[in-house]
Amino acid sequence: MKNRVLSYRDGDDEFRLYLDAKTSLPTQADILDSDPLEGDTSYLLRYGDWRKLGAVMMPFSLKYQIKGRPCQE
Repeated sequence: MKNRVLSYRDGDDEFRLYLDAKTSLPTQADILDSDPLEGDTSYLLRYGDWRKLGAVMMPFSLKYQIKGRPCQE
């Protein structure tokens, strides 16, 4: 699957939003957070199971990882 990536920085934090090249729907968001106690921490949110509700597309699957470990689904 090909993605387009939007990336920006806010201070020491870096954000990347991956968009499906065909649908333009987000596939994942990747955040690199500079935490004073934990150090650099990677947060990943994967979007899936997109469904149309009225005129709006909504993800019905969200998978959250911290430092590569599954955290919440």
